[in-house]
Amino acid sequence: MKTKRGIVLLLFMGTLLLLMSGCGAKYENPADLPFGSDGWQTQTAGEAIEALSAAGFTNIQENIKETSSADDAGKITKITVNGENLFRKGDRHEGTDVVEITYYSLKQYEAEMEIEVSGDAGLPVFAVNTNLPNGTKLELTLSNEEGYSEKQTVKVKDGQAVSDMFWDNGHYLLGEYTLSVVMKPEDQNASVQYEIGKNGEAMTGPLVQIGEKDVGQYLFLEDDYISNYTEPEKISEDELRERFAQALSGFGNNYEIDLEGYVYTVSVWQDGLAACAMLAEQGVPTAVEQWEAIVDTTAEASNSLQELLSISGYGDYMVQIEVLNDQNHENTLLTVLLGMVSYNCVS
Repeated sequence: MKTKRGIVLLLFMGTLLLLMSGCGAKYENPADLPFGSDGWQTQTAGEAIEALSAAGFTNIQENIKETSSADDAGKITKITVNGENLFRKGDRHEGTDVVEITYYSLKQYEAEMEIEVSGDAGLPVFAVNTNLPNGTKLELTLSNEEGYSEKQTVKVKDGQAVSDMFWDNGHYLLGEYTLSVVMKPEDQNASVQYEIGKNGEAMTGPLVQIGEKDVGQYLFLEDDYISNYTEPEKISEDELRERFAQALSGFGNNYEIDLEGYVYTVSVWQDGLAACAMLAEQGVPTAVEQWEAIVDTTAEASNSLQELLSISGYGDYMVQIEVLNDQNHENTLLTVLLGMVSYNCVS
């Protein structure tokens, strides 16, 4: 009886050892999970991948999603082991089992800007060709060592941002200038910030500059502008007044030209202007439309007369137009200087 029991016990022990031996051979390259499905949420992608690699996992597949937020960069959204998202810390797997980790990585937006110059000599228009999103605001500043500085804000549309004409208070630009282009993320709308980052953290490339106190990034581009404009020979004042007369021929004799210092004042009037202004001020639709057309035409004429001064050698002078009350020339209805309205009796 003891012999039978001994034989059975030996068979049982042998079978158990065989089974245990088989279990040990199940994993050629065993790897134990360093965390469970509830333990990776506080880790970054880099930390999780490092822990998995150290544990012996060799088939780590990365599913990367781009983000423009530095706060989200490295944040894990999902981890699966052999397609399962529920697992326990310490579970043993084959080292080649698939571990897929989905996480955010900071996108790389290599910003590009290039400057083109057009327009007449001494009256430049600048275009910035760029890959920045539509609606991006760029700040353009043209300056020189003599103290001249003019700033314009332009918006990107279809890969280009175009400035208005630069000049010096109605005068042609002469000599050497520096144009700077700045793009600050804090000045942009939400859709632009979505692409480049709220603080510009997604931007890369040689144009990127670090903001004050190492906070955020911005773009900066600088280029030289040399005006090849040559001032024309100055004509006599009589010749200049003759040119004024030709330009104002549409008014017949209804104009006067006065000079005070460096400002020519051209006063013009026509029958019915006072009545039109009065009705426009009262809100009569047809009169409002007519008066707005008069304002626009006067602004254009102001620019044309300023141009006439420049080509006549009087670039250091200015011209203003005064539209007078046709019933009483002591009253001014409209005043325009350098294309800008300084007084409008209707508004």
